[in-house]
Amino acid sequence: MYNNKYLKVALVTPKVTLGKPLENAKEIIKVASENQDSGMLVYPELSITGYSIGDWVYNAQLLEETRQAVNYIKDASNEQILVIGAPVDVLGAIYDCGIVIQNKKLLGIVPKINLPNTSEFYEERFFTSGKAWKDKISEVEYAGENVPFGHILFKEDTDKFNFGVEICGDLWGENNPHHLLYSEGADFVVNLSGSSYNLGKGSLRTSLVQSASHRHRGGYLYVSNGPSDSTSDLTFSGHQIACIAGEIVLSQETNSLETVVNKVDVDIEYIRFAKYSDSYAKKDHFPTENFVKFHINEDNEYKLSKKVDYLPFVPKSDEQFESLINIATLALKHRLDHIGINKVVIGISGGLDSTLALMFSYECFKRYNIDLKNIIAITMPGFGTGSKSKNIANKLMEKLSVSAHEISIKKEAILHLKTIGHDLENKDVTYENVQARLRTMYLMNVANKNGAIVLGTSDMSEIALGWSTFNGDQMSMYNLNANLPKTVVKELVRYFSRKYPLVKSELLKVYGAVISPELTGSDQATEDNIGKYLINDFIMYHMFLKGASKSRIVYLLLNTFEITETEASLYYDRFIKRFKQNQYKRLASPECVKYYSFSFGARGDYRFPGDMK
Repeated sequence: MYNNKYLKVALVTPKVTLGKPLENAKEIIKVASENQDSGMLVYPELSITGYSIGDWVYNAQLLEETRQAVNYIKDASNEQILVIGAPVDVLGAIYDCGIVIQNKKLLGIVPKINLPNTSEFYEERFFTSGKAWKDKISEVEYAGENVPFGHILFKEDTDKFNFGVEICGDLWGENNPHHLLYSEGADFVVNLSGSSYNLGKGSLRTSLVQSASHRHRGGYLYVSNGPSDSTSDLTFSGHQIACIAGEIVLSQETNSLETVVNKVDVDIEYIRFAKYSDSYAKKDHFPTENFVKFHINEDNEYKLSKKVDYLPFVPKSDEQFESLINIATLALKHRLDHIGINKVVIGISGGLDSTLALMFSYECFKRYNIDLKNIIAITMPGFGTGSKSKNIANKLMEKLSVSAHEISIKKEAILHLKTIGHDLENKDVTYENVQARLRTMYLMNVANKNGAIVLGTSDMSEIALGWSTFNGDQMSMYNLNANLPKTVVKELVRYFSRKYPLVKSELLKVYGAVISPELTGSDQATEDNIGKYLINDFIMYHMFLKGASKSRIVYLLLNTFEITETEASLYYDRFIKRFKQNQYKRLASPECVKYYSFSFGARGDYRFPGDMK
């Protein structure tokens, strides 16, 4: 039902028996009882009677049976929140309403405001608009209870989540109720719909839902009746849509005449992070007294409905890979044009990061007809350089027809270490950093000599973890890799291997190699020190893009990777410790281009002091 700030919501398009409220009520309860893991079930517009009853809505017997059906659902209800649609006759009129039911109580009734009266819809013939209650709440007698009626924010009494209800056309028309609901503190809005099935309308519906969710940084859940309602004049879509802070997590139309259920994990923690961190949402916050409280318990048996993406940063299509490449090549070309040069210098190690920087440069220079010899690629073997990586680097440079050079740093590194009185047998951080800083010095000087800029190679994962040498590989004149996580760098290298068969063999060798700084020896492996990049990138994604807490991240790690709770907690603690300790490196970092919705650039999105404990 609810756990770790996830609420499981079932979107239900039930099999409808038109004009038979009690039969439909039994189906509603049957579905609820079969989905006890769901804390909320949302049913379509007029799900008690069916949408297509036409003038039968005036029938006194139907209205009485509707009340009886609502009572049946109320009496059978438990802790699950049921949101159903029904014609409600109160205050001398009939309203098209959403009714919220839980624990044998009618929590509230919300009338539809925007009644469509065009094309296949003519709801003004049947119903009275609830616009008189568009921003207020009253109390009405219905089904033997005094029930809140009107514009209602439903609030969990321990602040687990808040939600609102609107009906179909309330999304499509002007003066949408959801705008006010979000501004009053709704984490998500549910829409009970009766939406027709015709060409192109599904994508339009999805875009409307996504727009509402994105603009208000909230969740939006939409469920329509299906073809079992009626096919007398049209077919209904059974469209079920779920968006979380603008991200589409479900969009499915049905071709079934039976009941269809899809479950969504509504991420309340992420919704609130998105809202808290968005300046537009902050300006549009107006707390309300028009709320109804309810309670839901934590469910320790909660299981996520979908498998968690263990590579959340990695593009899922060639089009997305090309978008990243386009950003990089455009950024590099503009930077070169701005300076008035057409040359770059790159330190090549045969590893993932320098290979990607080389391929980005190659792509840019080919695209804009710049001489490939203006890519000055330099290998700088040191104490721990392996022959395999060096050979791969040399073959790459040769096949790509760039200017290839080798500068050994061993002699100068030895001289430097002796000068400062460092024991050559002591392979500590000084031993490693001397090599990194020498390489940067050579690259900078070669760039000066040739009228070029040094392209940095450090990636986002290394920058987050501080896995770089200050004023060594941490520094460059421009960095195309800085906001690409290691898992993405790796997959981009593999993508380039498909795009350029000429260097496929070399790129796949880079892709498959153990990640190593090669500063002390060939057996040195980066992930032995800082943990697997796969897991670190996963933590980084959920921490910075989703605003996840430690408990949430540990929960997701346990659901995604084969590690223990202790290991998951240690991964989180190590990441956050290294991230805070190494902010000083990020504050002094070179300019870099942004690819995702956040950046670690010194002038980027994430503002963070260098002395945070």
